[in-house]
Amino acid sequence: MSSIRSARSAQPDRAEACGQMTAAQRVLAVLDAFDEEHLVLTLSEISRRAGLSLSTAHRLVGELRQWGALERSAEGRYAIGMRVLELGSLEPQGLRLREVALPTSATCRRR
Repeated sequence: MSSIRSARSAQPDRAEACGQMTAAQRVLAVLDAFDEEHLVLTLSEISRRAGLSLSTAHRLVGELRQWGALERSAEGRYAIGMRVLELGSLEPQGLRLREVALPTSATCRRR
């Protein structure tokens, strides 16, 4: 994901340059707040990392949580939800990787 973040920040689009983000950009900014070093975040951290007001982050996090893209722990921290992982598994390269990684039934019988 860091390569996506660096590619995006290297070429900001017109809306971002003017300080205006589309609705889709705001939702994606919330998801993009998470990375390998930030797997679990508070609402305030999401707001800051996404560059959104706390009220906007709260609304978007609620919608993403309802859809299953984010999960909330008992401590009130957020992490990427199963729905995003399910979508990621549909990526064509990911499907081929899964086929290669999983043992075939013939291989299992030989063991």
